[in-house]
Amino acid sequence: MKKNILHLILALSIFSCSVPVFASDITVNINSEKVVFQDQQPIIKDNRTLIPLRGVMEKMGADVYYIDSIQTVNIQKGTTNVTIKIGNPVITINNDNKELDVAPVIINDRLMVPIRPIAEAFGAEVVWDDTTKTVDISLPEEKTILDKSDVSYEAQEDNYSSKASENWILKSENGTEILKAALVYPQLNDKSSQSAGINSYISSYVHAMATKYIEENTDIMLKSLSELGSDYRTNEIYISYEDLYHDDTNGILSYLTTFTVYTGGAHPVTYGYGMNLDIKTCSEITLSDLAGCEGENNISDMQRAVNYLSDEISAHPDKYFDNAKEFIQTNQSGNYGCYLGENKIIIFASAGSISPYSNGMLKFEVPLS
Repeated sequence: MKKNILHLILALSIFSCSVPVFASDITVNINSEKVVFQDQQPIIKDNRTLIPLRGVMEKMGADVYYIDSIQTVNIQKGTTNVTIKIGNPVITINNDNKELDVAPVIINDRLMVPIRPIAEAFGAEVVWDDTTKTVDISLPEEKTILDKSDVSYEAQEDNYSSKASENWILKSENGTEILKAALVYPQLNDKSSQSAGINSYISSYVHAMATKYIEENTDIMLKSLSELGSDYRTNEIYISYEDLYHDDTNGILSYLTTFTVYTGGAHPVTYGYGMNLDIKTCSEITLSDLAGCEGENNISDMQRAVNYLSDEISAHPDKYFDNAKEFIQTNQSGNYGCYLGENKIIIFASAGSISPYSNGMLKFEVPLS
């Protein structure tokens, strides 16, 4: 979108217009956030406020196109299409014409427009405070749509479990994809009531993770979409699992749940959560519970991971960041933990948490005693 606006500015620079204006210290806010204009400031002409098109449209998330042959500007956002022509006091909104009190003009190579009819065309509310000379533009709260696919199942080689997969897509009101979520989790093939209970627990856990992320980040993603427009990159989350282990004698299911988030940066961020489940009670248990630990030995899985990681960092300091020991003491959920394997405990640390990101998810094993 920025490229389109830059093209517009360059294309219009050949025009000039002698316009009597009254300089004024005018402030423009969009959803209470001040718009910063780089050079040409808003002005008042014929008792109407004119504002540089670029600053406002970027904040409102619209795409702007200039048609050089007819000196016309086309503004698009969602299903709304607005057309204005330089020097013509008419605005066209989805093929409907409406008269303007003042025509768009070029001042100092910047296209100046009466902002109220344009903003209102996109559903915004515009309030002018004459005392403070402030334009407050309130964008309508954007609704979102969450589409969920059916669950598909892929049987695993041992026939003990199947890999369940779902795809969620969060869209803006106009259909723009904001977030793609892939959910992958284990489901036991046994048809007993215990297996049904643990399957429900696992799927609910994964759904809750995805739902919480969406609830906490939708406003952030919508704001980014509004600011970037067509430059917005769809965010992604991927929930999966690995190292599935089951102890049929004790009715234990254990594995690592991974949660990968990509928001358009250099690389995604992956978190890990050790899952130790009691199939009989359909609940999570700690390794201390399994070992029957009491007193000071009855510690959380997080603290157990911290203890093992501290020893590992002390033994091999050259493999880890200088502040690795201090970092793990903060007990940041999702950065490290532990889960069970056959006759072993697997300790993990997320990529980039205590060693370079290129090392990936760190894992090391200790005997189960």
